[in-house]
Amino acid sequence: MPELQMTMSNDTSGLLASSTMDSDVMSEGRTIQTRFGEVTLSLHDTLTLSRGLLGFPNLSRYCVLDFPLPKFSKFRLLQSIEEEQTSFIVLPLEPAQLRTLIDMADLEAAMQELDISSEYLRTLLVVSVHRYENYVRLSVNVRAPILIHAQLGKATQFVFGNSKYSIQHFISGELSDRL
Repeated sequence: MPELQMTMSNDTSGLLASSTMDSDVMSEGRTIQTRFGEVTLSLHDTLTLSRGLLGFPNLSRYCVLDFPLPKFSKFRLLQSIEEEQTSFIVLPLEPAQLRTLIDMADLEAAMQELDISSEYLRTLLVVSVHRYENYVRLSVNVRAPILIHAQLGKATQFVFGNSKYSIQHFISGELSDRL
């Protein structure tokens, strides 16, 4: 599989449906310090992952935020609303890019299982940072994308059983700047 070129749209409008959240977790507009910088939570654009993310089954509510470092504007921050020290770098994919990484038959089967039509499908890939002595490389988990039903604000980290999808699919190029 070729390396993924980072030409994603910076537009996150339509990524999530607006929804209301209980105020018992975090308040709207609350600014928090993450390991990536300061962010302000927006509880109007939230995701509910009923099964949580892999390794984090008890955290089910997240908001998707602009990445706090402008030079990494192609990425987003998936911030837990329930535990403010938990966040993930994610990469939103355009439909054309998704089709280059995942076979349409597999994607359609996942969409059918999750009851998401192509009209409402949005996709995030979880990013891993690989630090080397003189540089940093980034990879995305293509085997377990986060598939979002944009109209409902519900999402699932869907694990493809097919081993042809890489857990560490490297994004093109080496980045000399560290995150």
